[in-house]
Amino acid sequence: MVKHQCRYCTMLVTGNGIWCGYKQESMSEAATKRRNKCKHFEFVELDAYGERDWEPDKITIAPQSTELEGQMRLELCV
Repeated sequence: MVKHQCRYCTMLVTGNGIWCGYKQESMSEAATKRRNKCKHFEFVELDAYGERDWEPDKITIAPQSTELEGQMRLELCV
């Protein structure tokens, strides 16, 4: 399961307080900014606090080899 923050969940309501619509309970601001594995997370790109834009986790991808080592050449016989 992917880790995420409640601040990017459609279930989170902020304003006069901080409320989780699914769990039906109030939360601290620190708890909503901490990564967790809530099964009921519904992603939205807007930050509930308007502090920062959503950025996907940086994924490190190994550079692909430019050599054709191990490749086969196929020719069609017509």
